[in-house]
Parts: sequence; structure tokens; C-alpha cells
Amino acid sequence: DFYTRQSWYDFRDRTGADGVLWARPALYNMSLFRKPKVTATLPTTAPVVSYGYQSPLLLNRVQVIQEYLGQALRYETHYKNVKYVIAEMMNTRRTPSPVVPFLVSPQEYFKDQTI
Repeated sequence: DFYTRQSWYDFRDRTGADGVLWARPALYNMSLFRKPKVTATLPTTAPVVSYGYQSPLLLNRVQVIQEYLGQALRYETHYKNVKYVIAEMMNTRRTPSPVVPFLVSPQEYFKDQTI
């Protein structure tokens, strides 16, 4: 799973992939899909905008939920689905845990044993 646009760009550069699926990260914060506005004054060689966790493009979760509620009202989405989506946005069960880096990186235990 890619939880930042920068991690997707890094993956794309390493593998040459054309696209990825952002399902769980989108439930966490849909503003991952926001792109910087292109202006006429922006040179084509402009430095890459930060797409990490501190990206100015990311909205806080309250703003994302408020915008989602507005769209749900606009399109008359069923209240049970709206409740489910907001509950998924507010919990962290689908987001990375602080334990994950320890499980992913090799760790030595006895002599030359690694996991």
C-alpha cells in the first residue's frame, strides 16, 4: 500500500509501473489524489512538490470528512454507506502501524539468523 504520493512516485521510478491501486490509503485520506495547480508562471523545471506525510496538498481528516458529507448529501447517498465510509476514515485499522517497519526490515536474532 502507498500512503503518500511520493512513495508511489518512487515505486514508479524503480519499476516503470504505469499505475497503482490506492484503496486503503484513499479510505484514510482522500486528499491523496490532490495535485498541485498548474499555473502559467510555473516553469516546467520547477522542483517537485513534497508529496510525503507533510505535503501541503494533504487536507486534515476533518476537512476531508466534511467535504465527503457535502458530496454525500449532494448525491443523496444512503446514510448507512455514508456512516460506514466515515467510520473507515476515522479509524486506523487499515493504516500502517508503528510495528510494520520492524516486521519489514531484516532483524538479526541469533548469530546469522534473520527474519
